[in-house]
Amino acid sequence: MSNKPAPILYYFPDNKIPEAFQYRFENGKTSRSGPGPGNNVNGLLIAPFRTDHENVCEIKYDEKTQKWHKRKDFWIGFRRDIKPEDILRDSIVPGYHVNLGNGKNFIIPVALLDTPNFSLPSYEVPDESGKWQWRPDEKYEHLSIFAQKIWDATNEEGEFEFEDENKLRTICCQMIAVNYNITDIECGLLKLLNLSAYKGICQAVVDQPGAEKILEVMEGKKKILEESGTNSGSPDS
Repeated sequence: MSNKPAPILYYFPDNKIPEAFQYRFENGKTSRSGPGPGNNVNGLLIAPFRTDHENVCEIKYDEKTQKWHKRKDFWIGFRRDIKPEDILRDSIVPGYHVNLGNGKNFIIPVALLDTPNFSLPSYEVPDESGKWQWRPDEKYEHLSIFAQKIWDATNEEGEFEFEDENKLRTICCQMIAVNYNITDIECGLLKLLNLSAYKGICQAVVDQPGAEKILEVMEGKKKILEESGTNSGSPDS
């Protein structure tokens, strides 16, 4: 059993979870009363996920091993040595490894539907004409729609310009959250997002690495055919 604190902890000095943050604890939690940051002595210390799994972590306040961030009425703390695998979900959606702002690689799924490596949970349904088509699960449909918008805004050089940058930031956080138990605020506090991270996430969700690999293969085949054609003529008599 690990003696490390949980990778993410919240501390509510008045023992009440604000209504706006109750969603964070809907899928299970582990909590206890006790001391916390800001010289508080008897608040609610709570992890936003159950900790009774294989890699059990303790619900405790430890200033040496944690970094705490003050919000308006509560605190959010992270273990200083937190790793992506510490907050990995039980069910993993395949994708590309993207290096984010903290220097760690995170698995980002391919969300663009009409790509060879589309990886979001999906199912087949018949359209009005009776033709069967793949559709992303309702939970992820908005991510697939947004991936299409990113693709539409991408130029031939692989660069993109998106008008609603705030929406883009939010969707990038949600792309990270597909495989990791983390929220927008936590992504920001962990410094996961910078220009390089945004670019890497957007390239992953539209399967740009896969498209580039296909182009490389096609270019390679084209070169082989050209060389073969060049050498297939009759020898000089």
